[in-house]
Amino acid sequence: MNRTVLVDDSSLETRIAMLEDQRLAELRVIDRDALIPGAVYRGRVERVDRSLNAAFVDIGEHLPGFLPDAGQVHQGDALLVQLDAVPVTRTKGVRLTRKILLNSPSLVLLPGQSGIRLSKKIKKQREAAVRRTGEAICPEGCGLIMRSLWQNGDVPGAGEEAGTLFATWQNIETAFLKSSTPGLVYAEPRLVRHFCEPYLSVPNTMVYVNSRESFDQLSGLQNVTLFEEQSSLLFDVYQVEKQIDRALQNRIWLKSGGYLTVDYCEAFTIYDVNSGKDDRKKAPEEKAYLIDCEAIEAILNHIRLCNIGGIILADLIDLPDGARQEELLHLARTKAGQDTQKVSVEGITSLGILQLTRKRTGLPLREIYYEPCHCCESGMQVRAFVLRDKIRREIERRILSGSHSGYEITCHRDVQAEIKMDPFFETIEFRLKDTGGRRNEYSVKAI
Repeated sequence: MNRTVLVDDSSLETRIAMLEDQRLAELRVIDRDALIPGAVYRGRVERVDRSLNAAFVDIGEHLPGFLPDAGQVHQGDALLVQLDAVPVTRTKGVRLTRKILLNSPSLVLLPGQSGIRLSKKIKKQREAAVRRTGEAICPEGCGLIMRSLWQNGDVPGAGEEAGTLFATWQNIETAFLKSSTPGLVYAEPRLVRHFCEPYLSVPNTMVYVNSRESFDQLSGLQNVTLFEEQSSLLFDVYQVEKQIDRALQNRIWLKSGGYLTVDYCEAFTIYDVNSGKDDRKKAPEEKAYLIDCEAIEAILNHIRLCNIGGIILADLIDLPDGARQEELLHLARTKAGQDTQKVSVEGITSLGILQLTRKRTGLPLREIYYEPCHCCESGMQVRAFVLRDKIRREIERRILSGSHSGYEITCHRDVQAEIKMDPFFETIEFRLKDTGGRRNEYSVKAI
């Protein structure tokens, strides 16, 4: 399998696409204003729920954070808290912790704790030596985790690394004492390398980056190339934009002519398998089995690409043969093993419904690209920043093809507001025209 990672950098966001044999397998969208995992906040306790042993904490974001194991916390208390996990929906607050962790390549500082902990990857014969080194460099009043870099030998400059982490902690304490309102106290730089590392661990992965800034962050790693093509955009070369658009549709076509319909519910996601235009000259049972096989592969690909988590149900075409159901389950488990997140295949019910669960991590792709329509309150509409990016890429394509004229951009007022915040549009001549109330429509014309 050939694996390719594409890093598409713009002024307001970074998109990281991972392709397997030219097929888009995963996509990460990193908004420059998004919450950063590990960020530290000054919080104020809004409410304590003793039945849950939890507190709801104002951290200066649009939603309060959820702090489990609240202990002796009381309403109105000022707390130093850390973002424990990125939100998995836009309607729920983030999960917080009071146990602060500060990371570096080889160490994790544990302020207010004690002791030396070792990565499980460190071999037993090295444990004693690594522990002694940790005790020697550990700042007073803190604990340390020795990360997996220590498994092959000592890490040069580890003492300075520990000192830098401790200085960061002292700055966090000072900022907390000086501030009086809830808000961000400290966040690590949003490094592309951090988000790319899960993909770069696979040997022979090719990485293409279209900005010098991100290329410099990834320098020193093997198979990283700066994309400098003068006639096309990086994602266009690999047809990524088309694959994203297909993944966001509610109907997924199979190669055989069958198709899946997708229904997104609050508690779970449902796939309905249909034979559609499949005209293979097979016995009904054999035809149903082949469609189900194709559908299972498509479903596992789709939930991985769109980052769909929670309970997932697939209404398969009924099979009378129980043995064939075991073959379908084996296929589902094999395919689930290729996902970077944990996927559990629970079985097939007597009604022919395949049951899956997938770990929730971050926002689903659909919630990144769409929001509830404020007019009809029952449908979904494309987010304004997504349309801004589509307009920007359309103009970039025209510039690459040799067109350097001005542009008349017709779009909704919400999209116009996004355009005015994007530094790219400061480099071109353009004028804006309003579409009225039609949010999803836009056009670009040369002037």
